[in-house]
Amino acid sequence: MRIAQVLNGYGIPEIRDITPTIAAGPTLETRPRILQDLKNQGVTTIVDFRGGTQPLIENACNNAGLNYCNFDFNHTISSGKKTIAQPPNFIEQLKQFFRIMNRGHAYIGCQYGVHRTNAALVYNYVLNNPNGKSFASPSIARINGDRDINNTINFLFRKVWKTLKVMSPEEKAELKILGDKSELFEKYILRKVGELKRNVKCFR
Repeated sequence: MRIAQVLNGYGIPEIRDITPTIAAGPTLETRPRILQDLKNQGVTTIVDFRGGTQPLIENACNNAGLNYCNFDFNHTISSGKKTIAQPPNFIEQLKQFFRIMNRGHAYIGCQYGVHRTNAALVYNYVLNNPNGKSFASPSIARINGDRDINNTINFLFRKVWKTLKVMSPEEKAELKILGDKSELFEKYILRKVGELKRNVKCFR
């Protein structure tokens, strides 16, 4: 049984399965019973995208015997016309996050399991390619106000594209990202956005 199915009884619709051993959703810092249920289902790691110090969830994870990881997705490059600088260690955070996704047995989330969690899932879907095999299209939560899931997907892919454009050659090499600007846009944006729009599972 997948993780989200086990947690259905708690009535949190944003919790969704990403792979057989990875689920995503809102922070569970005030729900220690759910954290224990996750551990019982084989989850070993809780990932929090809110950044900064989050003692409530960190302590709750420690009490439940779970590893806690915090990645700052608060200031990923914006999708609008204005470019916001990424944290200086953002690429290193991506690499660490990808390693967790490759291992599995994790629960990932942010405050509501929507904006930053969506972004992390799309970064993983587009840029993480373990052993030459891409992740399946992730389950995306529609952003409030978006009637069309395509608007949400386009918003997220603009973030990834801005990240690709500012990455140094060394950073691209670390993530095994190859190609010139046009090749990157074709391989990592056009192709992937089309796949996601055809296969995405939408929540909300």
